[in-house]
Formats: sequence, structure tokens, C-alpha cells
Amino acid sequence: MLVVDLTCHLKKPARYGNEEALKGPLKNIVGHTEHQVVSSDFNSDTDPSTFDAGAGIALNNHSVKLIFWYDNEFG
Repeated sequence: MLVVDLTCHLKKPARYGNEEALKGPLKNIVGHTEHQVVSSDFNSDTDPSTFDAGAGIALNNHSVKLIFWYDNEFG
């Protein structure tokens, strides 16, 4: 199990929690959870990666910290 902690600086202002992007080109690539989770919750998860909305945060309108989980042993 691996977790990615990604901090991004955005050109355009955005609000944290806008999951619309996950319905577009990222559909079937990135899953989504708002539950409190631990690494074992993702064992054998069929999504290539899962965005953990509860673990990330908006630092301001142009910077966000995003958390993604994936099971590197599945598939």
C-alpha cells in the first residue's frame, strides 16, 4: 500500500472539495472517499488510485494538499 501526499500550486483559483474533475477524464482512474480510512481499507481496491478528500486540505485558493492511496500489489 502506498500513499501519495501531493502539494499543488494552481494557476487558477479553485475550491477544495470540487469532485467534478473525478467525473471527467479521471473517471475510472481515480476513486474518491470522504470517509476516515487507513491503509488496510484499500487492500484489493480495484481503482488504480483513490483520492482521500478527508485527508487533504486547501492551503489557500491557489494551493492544495492532495492525498491519494493505491494498492501497489493488486492487479
